Amino acid sequence: MPLKINLKDGESVYFGASKVTAVHNGGYTILIIDGESMPVLKESEMVSLDDADTPKKRLYYHMQQHYLERSGEHLRIAEDLARGLSRNDLEIFNAARAAFTEARQFKALRLLRDLAGV
Repeated sequence: MPLKINLKDGESVYFGASKVTAVHNGGYTILIIDGESMPVLKESEMVSLDDADTPKKRLYYHMQQHYLERSGEHLRIAEDLARGLSRNDLEIFNAARAAFTEARQFKALRLLRDLAGV
């Protein structure tokens, strides 16, 4: 069963070492996440394994999971998939890998989403 948390404006909750604060602004609720230990990805940016129906989408899926789970296994699979890329696509993958190592995960995932067409 999913956990449902109702937060008033300005209230916070902790997920592990990360503090999440709700800020209501007009018709939106903004979540402010203070902490670096929790990977975060919007559902609209996620690709499920079932939806990863092309090699580039599978590459994105495994890099996404590498980010979310901090999994070396997913990284190895993604690197294996990258071997089949064209030269231009491989340059994009390498730029994304460099962004990951520089702690710019959102930039890396954006590059990979564009590459996969998702």
